Amino acid sequence: MIRHIVLFQFKEETGPEARTEMVQRLKTLKEKIPFFVELEIGEDSMGDTYSYHVGLNSLFQNKEDLATYLDHPDHVEVVKFILEVCSGIVKVDYQV
Repeated sequence: MIRHIVLFQFKEETGPEARTEMVQRLKTLKEKIPFFVELEIGEDSMGDTYSYHVGLNSLFQNKEDLATYLDHPDHVEVVKFILEVCSGIVKVDYQV
C-alpha cells in the first residue's frame, strides 16, 4: 500500500470562502474517484507560524492506483483551483 500525504499553505490573500471551497473540493474526490482505500482531510487547529493550513492523508492499494488518481480529470481540476489559492504545497508518498 502507498500512503499519500499532502500539506497546503494558503496565500495570504486567500479568503475564508476560498479556503472552505478548497477543502470541500478535496473531500468530494472520494465520491468521484474509486481508488482510495482511505481519504482524510483536515484543517490545522494549532495556528503556529510554521504550520500548513490543510492536510490530506490518503491510502492507495499500490503505485498504479495512486498514479491513476493523480492523472484523473477530477483530481486535475481540483489541483488547478489549489494552485490559485495556495502558496505552498508539500507531499510525501511512502510504502506502508
